[in-house]
Order: sequence, then C-alpha cells, then structure tokens
Amino acid sequence: MYNPQFPHTLRVIREGLDEHGDPITDENGDPVAAVVTLTAVVMVDSQPTFDADGKFITEEVDSIPFGYRQSSMNTMRAGDVIVSDYKISCPIFLTPLNPGDILELTDYEKTFRGVVVKKDTFNLGTLIWFDRIKNEGVKPVDNTSPSTGDNSGSGDVPDNDDEDDGDESENG
Repeated sequence: MYNPQFPHTLRVIREGLDEHGDPITDENGDPVAAVVTLTAVVMVDSQPTFDADGKFITEEVDSIPFGYRQSSMNTMRAGDVIVSDYKISCPIFLTPLNPGDILELTDYEKTFRGVVVKKDTFNLGTLIWFDRIKNEGVKPVDNTSPSTGDNSGSGDVPDNDDEDDGDESENG
C-alpha cells in the first residue's frame, strides 16, 4: 500500500565475507555484494502489530519504503564536525545495519547509493544516517531496481555530483 510519508524505496546491499572475514571477490578482484533480506515490522494504519505474546509481527522483505527528513535535520553532527550527509526515515525494521553497508535508494527522479553511518530504531520507526557514494566499486548480485510506487513529485536529496545526469537543480 502506498504511504505518502514513505513514498520512496531502499534496498540494503552488503559485501560478502568469507569464513575469515575477508571480502569475497569475483574473477576481476571486485568485491561481491548481495541484497540483504530485511525483517520489517508489519504495520496497520501506521502502527506496529503485535502477537499474543506482545512481540512484533514481522515479515521478510528485500526493500523497504523511506522518506527524506527535512533539510535542517539531514546531517548528523558530533560537535562541529558533520558525521553524515543525509538522514532518512522508514517504518520499523529490525535487521541490524552495519556502518559501511550500502543503501540503494530510489526516489521519484533517480536511483543512487549511499553508505550507512548509523541506524536507530525507536517506537515510531527507523532513522538511517548515510553518506552519498560518488564513485562506486561494489556491484550487487541482483541489479534490478525496486518499484517506487507513485511517480509524481520530486525528492529532497540534492544531486551534488559533478556528473551530467540532466538534473541541474538542487532540492533540499
């Protein structure tokens, strides 16, 4: 079901590690990554659902909806140092994210990637702080993009890269 609070989609991509904790690489020496299956809390009328024991009712998903936070709240700071570029919100999901995991984000206008800085889950949802990736080296196993649902409007993440992708404006 479409939710205007979370109109976009994201997938989490994680580099594969062997039994020694070393990155798994392909025949060219490039790291191999896979889409992470997420444990999402089932929501009804924007509220989490619980079983008879008071535990969350969950489902396994490959992607989850998200929404951008307002511009003044996009960054995370430690004192005067900016720690992350952006912050997004999504419905509650319980899968741990590791700093360095890759987010593949699809909004109304584009699909881009970011690297996880931090994830916090609380009673109203999940917040993820991330930095946008400019130069990519990790390739996902599955290159299909998730559906974005409604295709009207525009995203709030500015396109600050130097590549000519036809987007000359910055939103945010």
